[in-house]
Amino acid sequence: MRDILTYLASSRYCVEDLIENELVALPEDTVIADAVKVMKDGGISSILVRSLSSSARDPIITGIVTERDILYRVIGGNKGPYKTILKEVMSSPVVTIEKGSSVDEAMSLMRNKKIRRLLVIKRENTKAVTLGLVTLMSITDGMNHDQ
Repeated sequence: MRDILTYLASSRYCVEDLIENELVALPEDTVIADAVKVMKDGGISSILVRSLSSSARDPIITGIVTERDILYRVIGGNKGPYKTILKEVMSSPVVTIEKGSSVDEAMSLMRNKKIRRLLVIKRENTKAVTLGLVTLMSITDGMNHDQ
């Protein structure tokens, strides 16, 4: 695995090449059970959490909830999935990386923060626009497609 990551880090890839751009952002007050259904139906392993004051078309991302968060913080924390909302278990703030950053930078940031997902953004004037996610899985899949 380390050889694959080393290869990718030294390759021509930047995070923009590996973006998973089919994002789902749900409001902070969504109950975990509903979020799990969306994740299951969409075949996704994480949900972005958006501010209640933002719209689905122009979300303000306040956090992220992963399968692991649900397992450890909800189930392992003995919280009810029909009573617990995303805001209570989300990781916040979401760690971001600029679209032109290298795979090496992304891997280093993931390693230092002990995370597996980074929100890829681009700056437009004073606003950060969300482009998608880059994940450890998308990095390793990039290697498989390259060979």
